[in-house]
Amino acid sequence: MKKRNFTLVELLVVIGILAILASLIIPAVIGAKQQGRITQARADMSSLRTAFEGMAKDYNGRMVKKDGSDYKLGNHSLEKSSSDSGCVTIDETSATDRYCDAIAELSDPSNTDLTVSLNKRKIKYLDPRPEYDPSKSPTNDDNKANTWLDPWGNPYRIRINFDGTEKITDPSDASKKLSGRIILWSLGPDGDSGTNDKDKDNIPSWKDGNWFD
Repeated sequence: MKKRNFTLVELLVVIGILAILASLIIPAVIGAKQQGRITQARADMSSLRTAFEGMAKDYNGRMVKKDGSDYKLGNHSLEKSSSDSGCVTIDETSATDRYCDAIAELSDPSNTDLTVSLNKRKIKYLDPRPEYDPSKSPTNDDNKANTWLDPWGNPYRIRINFDGTEKITDPSDASKKLSGRIILWSLGPDGDSGTNDKDKDNIPSWKDGNWFD
């Protein structure tokens, strides 16, 4: 029986069908992966908020320590929010060391390289990431990558109310106030803290004043 070879037209048709299938499947796979990261970010923020709230419960409602005119958590003074006079924002100036020390106060308070400013009882409120090395400083380069970073490798933004009003300005809309002592958000896939279009992919821990969890 004579073996039949594919014609050039048939091969082009098959290639065209495969290309169409790929154009449909690949975006769906990428979208599903991105959605998984968003879900992970919201779960992380829920865990972080629970840890901060737990510390506040044990320390007379405080999440940060007042030190003169400064507010501290870990080794660093925190930045008073430029848009919210009664709040401090961890990592407002993209200072990863400040963020790592703040998370270590919750997850690794016994670390001898950490100056604990509030969690004097050294209570562990949050489990470190599995790759985190407690024998090294929280700001060690290896540990920075294994702190509670978002799925895109950036620190979460954390804003804490310190004046007792439990009102925080919505970072995405200055005309709105959120009810609570702490809010968190991820800068999203682009890792950019810019305004307008750059903020559209930000992932907040709240929606219309309500918490996702």
